[in-house]
Amino acid sequence: MKLFLVLFLVLFAAAAVSSTRKSKPRCPRPAVPYYGYVRKGRRSSYTVSKRITIACKRGYILVGSSSIKCLQKGQLAYWHPHPPVCKELSIVCPKLPAPANGRVWNKGLKATFRCNSGFKLRGSSKRKCRSTGWTGTQPICEPKYACPTLHNPANGYVKIIKHGSKAVYKCNSGFKLRGHSKRSCKSNRWTGNQPFCQPRFPQCPRLAAPENGKVSFSKKGSKAVYECNSGFILKGSSKRFCKRNGWTGSAPTCQKPIQCPRLADPENGDVSFRQIVGSVAMYKCNKGFTLIGSEKRTCQQNGAWTGQQPTCKLVPICKHPYSPLFGSVQVKGFGIGAVAHYTCSNGYKLIGYQSIPCTAGGVWKYRAPICSPFHIYEYAEH
Repeated sequence: MKLFLVLFLVLFAAAAVSSTRKSKPRCPRPAVPYYGYVRKGRRSSYTVSKRITIACKRGYILVGSSSIKCLQKGQLAYWHPHPPVCKELSIVCPKLPAPANGRVWNKGLKATFRCNSGFKLRGSSKRKCRSTGWTGTQPICEPKYACPTLHNPANGYVKIIKHGSKAVYKCNSGFKLRGHSKRSCKSNRWTGNQPFCQPRFPQCPRLAAPENGKVSFSKKGSKAVYECNSGFILKGSSKRFCKRNGWTGSAPTCQKPIQCPRLADPENGDVSFRQIVGSVAMYKCNKGFTLIGSEKRTCQQNGAWTGQQPTCKLVPICKHPYSPLFGSVQVKGFGIGAVAHYTCSNGYKLIGYQSIPCTAGGVWKYRAPICSPFHIYEYAEH
């Protein structure tokens, strides 16, 4: 009887333990956020005190706690804290701009800043993307050298090089530098003193151009050259030189425009011209006349035409020759030098010159040829 009672108590205790185990609460499957996944702790069921770690896919950032734990309150099991969410990285942490005179590398959840050569970074070189946005504030790039601004010397200029650490001075053409041509920026101060530019040659006042003319200067400003406009004549020296006592000589003048006289047409011809200096007059004769003399004359600065007036001489004309019997004649050219070409009909032979020129006397050089039948020559040969 006692043995039976002990066996009953053991079976009852085991049933109680089994019932207790079956009734232990479990947390529901965790709500994994969109674009997220369980990185650690994934299992088929989640009992009290189990913990999982949630992460986001590339391009997204976790907002909330990455680790949540299954807790129990009475017979209820729940996750604490609430599961996080995954937000798009470009929304939470948009790409950061580069600072002026610097660069930025946006890579995932980190941004790294660098400054260009000659500049130094003020602020943190790195910022990180958190659920609330970027950490820290935007850094700035400021010059490594902060010397005061230098001014150009009179008749020269200064050039800042090597990111503000050096200054180089140069003078304009005709001037030379007095003092050091280079200065360095050290401890925010320029070394040495500002140089100055002094003339290489004596300085003379600028000369005014003459009326109806102009004046030009050499690169060094030591020589002045005068010229007059077309149609005007320079009176005085065309050059002046700058000496220690000033300009040599006196200013020349440009005379009023010079006009050449009107030209008369040659008899039996005409001339075309303009009366201004430098223009060219062109002569030509009427048909049947030849020009004796130059066909061109030029209006000079002194108001006179070059050369002499040409004349037009009648060209002797040979009378048009008659065609020979049983032949023809064709004249090529006109007047002296024209040539008459003779030909005979078929069955006839040309007796005399085939081509006869017109001579200076207005007559044909040779007697006109004749056309003779071929049979006469054949009979003579027999």
